[in-house]
Order: sequence, then C-alpha cells, then structure tokens
Amino acid sequence: MQRIAALVLSLVAGPALAAEPMLTDRDPGTHVIEYEVTLDATPPEVFGLWSTAEGLKRFMAPGATVDGTVSGRYQITFDAEGDPEGAKHGTKGARLLHLEPGTSLAAEWTFPPLGEKLNTPPFPTWVEVRIEPAPGKPGRTRLHFAHYGFADDPDWKKAYELFNDGNWPLVLNRLVVYCRDGVSPAWSEAEGDHIDRFVRKEVVVDAPVEEVWSAWTTLEGVRFIAEGARITLEPGGPYEWYFSMDAPEGSRGGEGNTVLAVDPMRFLAFEWNAPPSYPEVRKQKHQVLLQLEPAGGGQTRVVLTSLGFGTGPQWKDVHAYFEKAWDAVLKQLEASLSSD
Repeated sequence: MQRIAALVLSLVAGPALAAEPMLTDRDPGTHVIEYEVTLDATPPEVFGLWSTAEGLKRFMAPGATVDGTVSGRYQITFDAEGDPEGAKHGTKGARLLHLEPGTSLAAEWTFPPLGEKLNTPPFPTWVEVRIEPAPGKPGRTRLHFAHYGFADDPDWKKAYELFNDGNWPLVLNRLVVYCRDGVSPAWSEAEGDHIDRFVRKEVVVDAPVEEVWSAWTTLEGVRFIAEGARITLEPGGPYEWYFSMDAPEGSRGGEGNTVLAVDPMRFLAFEWNAPPSYPEVRKQKHQVLLQLEPAGGGQTRVVLTSLGFGTGPQWKDVHAYFEKAWDAVLKQLEASLSSD
C-alpha cells in the first residue's frame, strides 16, 4: 500500500450522494448514511478488508466471522473476549446479502444495545460497499459506503445519529490510517491507541448556499480567514490557504494541498496538513469534507468533517489543535457572511 492516503469522506443524511441501493427488494428507509472514500490501497486489497474476517479485524473490530457466501454469516464482534458472538456488542445473526467479488458486497446490520425493536429478524438495516479504481489515482481505490433502512421514529433516530455522527466516521478513520500507515487499532486501553479521532463540526450560516460556496472556493471568498490562496476547483488542483504571506515558503499555511472531490454547491473535499510546528505529521495529509445544504430562510447548514488522524503524540496534538481551529474558522465564516 502507498504511504500517503487520499480520503474523501461524505457524511450525508438523505439524497446528497444519491446512490440507489443495490438491494431493490428492501425498504431503504427514511434516512440513509452515505460515505465516499478514496483509499491508499488497490481495489483487491480494499475488497479483502471488507469481505474477510481477517480483513475486518485489521480495521473494524477485534472479532469477525465471515462465511463468504450469500446468506452466510457476516458477524462483527466488538468485544471478542466478553461477548464472542456479538450478541450485546456486535452483529450476531447478520448475514451476507450480496457479493460481487472485487466490486461490491451488502450485509445486514444489527443494533443489540438499542433493543428488540431494531434487532428482530429479518433485520431492517443493511450496509452496502462498492469498490472501484480511483479516477486519476493509480493504485488507489474509491469506496462508496451506504447504510440503509433507518425508519422515522425516536428509536431509529437515536440509532441513525449514533452511526452517522460517530460510529461510521470512527470506523473509516481506522480504515484510512490502516491503509496509509499499515497500523491497526488497539482493541484495549492496555494495548495502545484505538485510532478513534476525527473532527465533525456543524453550523447554520445566515447566507444562501451560493455565498457560502464562494467563501470556500474563490480567492476573494477565502479572505474571510486567509491572507491569500491558490485554488483550482478540480480533482488534483491546488487547494492552498496562506495565513502568513511573509513567512518562509513551506510555512505560510496549507501549502501543497489539493482538491479531492467537487460537487458544486453541495460538497467539497480537500487535503489538509498540520501546522509547521508539527513537522512529523505535516508531511502526511489528512482530509476535510465540506458539506452544504439549504437550511430554509436563506440560510445554509455547513457540516465540516475531517479524518486521517493517525497514531502517536503529534497526531493526538494535531487532532486537538484542529478541534479548536475549525471552530474558529466556522465562527469567522459566520461573522463574515452575516456582516454582508
């Protein structure tokens, strides 16, 4: 696997990615969780991570049972010692629903801690994974992930929020770190690092989508936070913010970063790097996804998500840094647009 990952994550409720489910004979539900990820591994490597027990244990959970045939077991165990069958903390009883070697799979998903209503066979929710070569990125893989079947009531809302806002980004952070660095999570505090760090921020800005989009994608717009910028809105194009034009080259801000994905007025994904004060991890890019959607009354909901935070003291410090830094950026965005 290559050492520098390119990850595009989309955390989306509803139709933003608009992928039709592969399984058309099941109810997709009211809410859908979707992600798109570009990983530093080949399609066969990524497919192996999702389709085998050994692969799943490298990034998702300490235990797994995968029979490898449709209707066979696809069970994940998050407490391999205390709950080896995944009855309380896993997906006991889940089955593989679809398997296309090298390109796609689908499997049931269960929620044992959330009660019988959400865990009565046939299980109402399922996950789908689609895999293809990443355009313009030789040796890398684009993975589309979706979780279908969430109904519209308080119990299902709780499950949806748990997985949309936390569990699946956590799993994907583990996946990107494994593909980039070859490092699996530690499954106990005694063993070390769970690799469960990610950043997710959400604000509602008093400006229409077009103005918010311009603030992130044009040289003039980015001046709400930066002294200068270099942006070409196409995959592989530069996406650089300069916070200090007088600083030495290489220390001016987000230098060397590129655009990863563009869907105008809806989402933008780009590489990002640590400040120069963290030289070990500044060379390893992490990623940011900006998701925009109308919030009514001329306002825009902005969801910013960042993954790719690895292991070791500098990555922990960088994660803590960006938890605060992105808050500051979004507050400045709000202030800039509300004053127009």
